[in-house]
Amino acid sequence: MRRAIFSALREGPKTGPDIVRHVMRYKGEWTFKETQRRVATTLTKLKDAGLVKREGRLWLNGKV
Repeated sequence: MRRAIFSALREGPKTGPDIVRHVMRYKGEWTFKETQRRVATTLTKLKDAGLVKREGRLWLNGKV
């Protein structure tokens, strides 16, 4: 999950739904809702660790 999120953010800032759609390319067997829940949980953990940050609706790599 972390790898897919970092892959999405490498392309530039993304909204939560944009990240979910990117992750679904890797985890096609998951529903949108299930992927959304897992992405939100992982983004929160990454934010707490200082690896990503949020500016408004956009998520960015924390090292920007």
